[in-house]
Amino acid sequence: MTLSNKIKSIALDIGFSKVGITSANIDENEIQNLNEWFNKKYDASMSWMHKSFEKRIDPKKILPNVKSIICVALNYYTNFEHSTDLKAGKISRYAWGTDYHLVMEKMLKKFKIEIEKLAPESKNKIYVDTGPVMEKYFSQKSGIGWRGKHTNVISKDFGSWIFLGEILTTLDLDYNAPMEDFCGTCTACLDACPTNAIVEPYLVDSNKCISYLTIEHKDEFKNINYDFKNWVYGCDICQDVCPWNSNQRESIINDFMPRTDNINPQLEKIIEMDSETFKKQFNKSPIKRTKISGLKRNAKYIVLSN
Repeated sequence: MTLSNKIKSIALDIGFSKVGITSANIDENEIQNLNEWFNKKYDASMSWMHKSFEKRIDPKKILPNVKSIICVALNYYTNFEHSTDLKAGKISRYAWGTDYHLVMEKMLKKFKIEIEKLAPESKNKIYVDTGPVMEKYFSQKSGIGWRGKHTNVISKDFGSWIFLGEILTTLDLDYNAPMEDFCGTCTACLDACPTNAIVEPYLVDSNKCISYLTIEHKDEFKNINYDFKNWVYGCDICQDVCPWNSNQRESIINDFMPRTDNINPQLEKIIEMDSETFKKQFNKSPIKRTKISGLKRNAKYIVLSN
């Protein structure tokens, strides 16, 4: 068995749903597309993305002598659905359980240790959606899935309900073929987006995206007149309507199972929530990212809009 195949076998044994390997090079078209996205201000207030532009387009600025990028995906789908109760908020499926950063980082650290047992001379660096790594690009390039018209990575096996992670390595490994795009003529995600955030296929304006507005946007909703469809944290609309998500397999990760009141919390309970309740209910949850002030802001906006 080659080193590359041994590494991929280890990833699956650890519990990752998919694994692929690709080169650390980024083609010029991808760099140009990213630059245009920034120029159009579609990154909204996420200025840290542009500040790390040089690292994003050149992984060697992250890990000198990097040769390969090992990409992994982890299925997080759990078989529960949102309520239609207009007095309840909706939380994005990815945030129903424990923060995926914690789960993925633990698994990737174990993976890194095993790689370094096989190749002690190698240098390796892990990432879980927290650094300047173009994870969607590399995931497609490594064969894990393709970037759908909603810009999420879609896997044939698990749809788009997958978390992504990477290990940058100095090892010169065997590369997988890039994944073909299977969206075809489908425009379900564009048609369903209530704020028209998907301005054209494969292009999202964060300024209009409910996920961005309810999580990353830190100010009050000035000059915004959108129907959030009761999404109080994140939004899954473009994924819910995707045909590739119609036949899903449940995650084997218990940490991703929904916590009590994390699928459809009552909006009035959120508005009245105190800091101690917030800390307790959302301990080790990605929902902490928006802070209690952001969650209350979102709930108040929905109540007023309804």
